[in-house]
Amino acid sequence: MQKILYLLALLFGISSCVPNKKLTYLQDNSFSSGYAKTIPTQKILYRIQPNDVLSVRVQGATQEITNTLNTVNPANPNNSSDPGNMFLSGYSVDESGSINLPTVGKLSVKDLTVEEAQAAVQKQIGEYFTNTTVMVKLVSFKIVVLGAVSKPGYFYIFNGQATLLDALGLAGDMTVFGNRQNIKLVRQTAKGTEVVLLDLTKADVIKSPYFYLVPNDVVYVEALKAQSARNNIAPIGSLLGFITSAVLFLTFVGVLNIGK
Repeated sequence: MQKILYLLALLFGISSCVPNKKLTYLQDNSFSSGYAKTIPTQKILYRIQPNDVLSVRVQGATQEITNTLNTVNPANPNNSSDPGNMFLSGYSVDESGSINLPTVGKLSVKDLTVEEAQAAVQKQIGEYFTNTTVMVKLVSFKIVVLGAVSKPGYFYIFNGQATLLDALGLAGDMTVFGNRQNIKLVRQTAKGTEVVLLDLTKADVIKSPYFYLVPNDVVYVEALKAQSARNNIAPIGSLLGFITSAVLFLTFVGVLNIGK
């Protein structure tokens, strides 16, 4: 009996042990507390695509004009922080790549950056109204994080230069059993779906163009084999427990029979 319990404890300990090297992010032996090392990055300038949703805010015009054009109601600005409200009240980019602005008409924004779209909207509105300032934001920047994280789900991002680490932060970080060396990123492009594997234990991952997120990215964290082994301990333990109980019962019955 004691040997069986010892075996179970040994199996549990082995299956639960994850080396620290597999848990530490962005490892690089050249890092030092004495100076900062600069790592070149490949930041992505996202270009607006059909089905994106833009928030447009106009300042400086009359109240009537701002109420017509603005996707955010100045009388109730708190709603501007709600992704669902922004999605419903924003300007959807149609299949041709255009948004339809009240009074000023259609404007093509496909393949423009958000900054370029803001300049284009500013120019078009400026042809109708003077002394106005336009702000354009992308409000459909949504990502999905799945797998061995604390809080899997979908998240809205309001930072145009969000990274994989931001995504994991929103999801409550990876669990101890998340495989930091094999992060799967799924990205939709005009040519099809791209799938890439990234190793977050290496600092060089910062150089990857996939380190920075774009709308509709899916981040999947697979579990380490240690987690799978640990999950198998429960049924094995139950089986051994049953066998042990059966042996003890039969032994007890045997002792009674001998006594007779």
